Amino acid sequence: FLTEFQRSDAVVPVACTLLSGHVEGSRQLPSEAVMLLASSVRRRLQRGSSPDFPAPDKVLTLAGLLQESSAESASLLTRAAVAQWLHASQLPIEELLGGLAEESFRAHLALLALAAIPEEANTREVRIDPQRPMILLELSSVAHRVLAA
Repeated sequence: FLTEFQRSDAVVPVACTLLSGHVEGSRQLPSEAVMLLASSVRRRLQRGSSPDFPAPDKVLTLAGLLQESSAESASLLTRAAVAQWLHASQLPIEELLGGLAEESFRAHLALLALAAIPEEANTREVRIDPQRPMILLELSSVAHRVLAA
């Protein structure tokens, strides 16, 4: 049952709702459950996105809120948000670069996302094969700006 659930489209909204409750303090989850939910969200979003899923910005914000309690889970959710952007061919590089100039919370999230973009773009599990060359070209053209920021 768990394997089927992890592969279904329901895993993303359900996991994000449970993780939000955990972060807000209304539903405390064991660290193993937090990791399982974050990992399930990442795996599902690597295969593609759906209009029923939370927006990448919401997934990234959730990752930021999880950062203190579970850095590894936060990293998985950050990569999930990046995978959503890659599938939509809408990389918000300018917004992320702008976020680096802000205070610690947004800057830290922006830095995590910018670091994850090339890694996720090169991951075979992220099924963006037709767009991959264009995305990598776009990333190489802004790499100097990311490093400078």
